[in-house]
Amino acid sequence: MNNQISDIDQQILILLEKGKKIQEIEIGGLSTKTIYGRIRNLRLEFGVKTNKELLTAYEKITETSKSA
Repeated sequence: MNNQISDIDQQILILLEKGKKIQEIEIGGLSTKTIYGRIRNLRLEFGVKTNKELLTAYEKITETSKSA
């Protein structure tokens, strides 16, 4: 797994963490379809099936990178 996450993907994950719905996320003019695609790709990269599992995996990575 690649621990490098793009800035846009990080913004999406942060907004999901804050409880935003995917349809409510607005980043740099990206369409909802594009945001869904980016989330799907992140789930594949992290090897998880749900957004909740994705957020848990993301939290573990951010904790690891902060302690390093």
